[in-house]
Amino acid sequence: MLFRHFLTPYYAPDTPASSSPEGPSNPADPGQAEGMQAGQTQPGAADDATPEGVAAPRESVPGSLDDGPADIKKQASAGKNKRLRSWIYTALLAFFVFVFTYSATSLVKDWIPRWQARRYYAGVVDGLKPARPSPTPTPDPGPKATPNPSQTPAPTPTPTHGLLKDLQAINPDCVAWLEVPGTKVNYPVMQGQDNDYYLTHTLDKSWNAAGSIFMDYRNNRFFLDNNTVIYGHRRRDSQMFYDLQKLRDQAYLDQYHTIELTLDDRFIQAEIFAVCVVPATMDYRQPNYATQESFDGLLSRIRQHKVAGRDIQPVFGQRIITLSTCVYDFKDARLVIFCLLGDDALDQPWQAP
Repeated sequence: MLFRHFLTPYYAPDTPASSSPEGPSNPADPGQAEGMQAGQTQPGAADDATPEGVAAPRESVPGSLDDGPADIKKQASAGKNKRLRSWIYTALLAFFVFVFTYSATSLVKDWIPRWQARRYYAGVVDGLKPARPSPTPTPDPGPKATPNPSQTPAPTPTPTHGLLKDLQAINPDCVAWLEVPGTKVNYPVMQGQDNDYYLTHTLDKSWNAAGSIFMDYRNNRFFLDNNTVIYGHRRRDSQMFYDLQKLRDQAYLDQYHTIELTLDDRFIQAEIFAVCVVPATMDYRQPNYATQESFDGLLSRIRQHKVAGRDIQPVFGQRIITLSTCVYDFKDARLVIFCLLGDDALDQPWQAP
């Protein structure tokens, strides 16, 4: 019956049975029924008439059982696409939430140790940094007086000792205090049993990613070696050895060209003579270059990798202090500052801790 409902208009007579141009208006009118042959039906009657016992066709509703197979597939496909879009949106939202949470957590985990290290070392600098002894003023001789044998001469001032005693009371591994004028480098120098511990531990031996400035464990803690190497991180928050990169500029180096060390019983200065960017595999960390040939080899490598320097030429037997940190000019690069210790810097009798 459904097919008949749709196809009936195509099988209707081409012309009405009535000769009237307008055709009969009421099929129930007896006058119109007389003009029809027996057995004929009025045009359009097959459309309007419903056989007895057959329900009238209903208008198709999307999603109903009356839809054809193509409509059902189309609706199913639309529902599937909607569910797929919903799943994709949910997955993307979960992904971005994860990325945000992970990034925020990483930033906090990275920031907290920096903040702790900065706060801790600021307190160390303010409260524990050894104070330099004031030079003894030379008294004004005034008018030359006649010596009086009964007067006892004033005692000669003795050197100041124990400048690091407060720091060593916290941690006996503290061997010096390092300051580099023109930079923020102003820290105690530690020395451990290896070169790993103080990469992640502070003066009070608490764990911190900033670590400490520390001397190579193979070196003599009294700076008596031919080459004393001191390491430090290059922290992005300008802590530790970050500021040493300023010395790569020749004009800056010409202005600031010394490092200062507070030892247990004195202050010493060393003159920077070369700033180098070297591969980590380069031989520059040996505590001693025992022969002229090995020392000349070191100087040759320094000249090859020098990016800034001064007109100072070390000679075999002189002591060098080397500051080493990471840089990113290339993979596993190191920024190395070579400093020459004066010949008379350690000539006085040593007061051991």
